[in-house]
Amino acid sequence: MRTLLAIIFICILSTNTAIAQEKEPKVGLMASLQSMQSDITVPIRISDRAMFGPSFSFLYVEDGGKDVGIGLLYKSYLKAERDPVSTFFTIRAGVLHLSPEIGQSTTDVLGGFGTGADYFISEWATIGVEAQLNATKSDKNSNRFGNRGGLNVNTGMAVQLTIFFNP
Repeated sequence: MRTLLAIIFICILSTNTAIAQEKEPKVGLMASLQSMQSDITVPIRISDRAMFGPSFSFLYVEDGGKDVGIGLLYKSYLKAERDPVSTFFTIRAGVLHLSPEIGQSTTDVLGGFGTGADYFISEWATIGVEAQLNATKSDKNSNRFGNRGGLNVNTGMAVQLTIFFNP
């Protein structure tokens, strides 16, 4: 996974100068890595400071089952003008659905807040770090967070790579 991200990063840097920058990019692809979890988000700029978009995660284990995550992300930069390093805050909400080969399916609901900073390689690409505070309501049959049917609150840290483009 790290090798893939490194290849994507090198491709961004090598092709960035060839892209005609006629207008600011509006849509992107964000890869977010947090511990053993990875998400893909499609951020859509809704203003100079804010982005909104769906998030997806998928994990399949042969003879084990699949785990699907769907969510929404709102991200807002604290200043409208972009510095090379720009701070932001985020709000997230989503569901995690586990479908094991054997046993009952479970659905956990989550929400969270975050803050961090993006380093703008260019207006077409960023690398960022985000500190998070998350809350999860576990399914009564879920053992994902070790608290079946309970409320869980945890902190987290994510590293993100975002590539922007114009559709």
